[in-house]
Amino acid sequence: MSSGVEFDEDKIIYSRPLRSSSAQAGSGLEAWLIRKGYARSGGGAKAIMVGVIIINIIIIFFILRFLI
Repeated sequence: MSSGVEFDEDKIIYSRPLRSSSAQAGSGLEAWLIRKGYARSGGGAKAIMVGVIIINIIIIFFILRFLI
């Protein structure tokens, strides 16, 4: 006895497209950098983030140097 009821849940779960390998990044920030076009791969995004960290450390060093 079939009532003809269908659930949309099953269709949504199985119809999701798979992520491409270039969009699979370790963190949300890496994926954001790739989506915005600042980096072409996860390695490039990591290099950008390391560069930003180094610049921040240099800025903090100079700020502390003048305050102490």
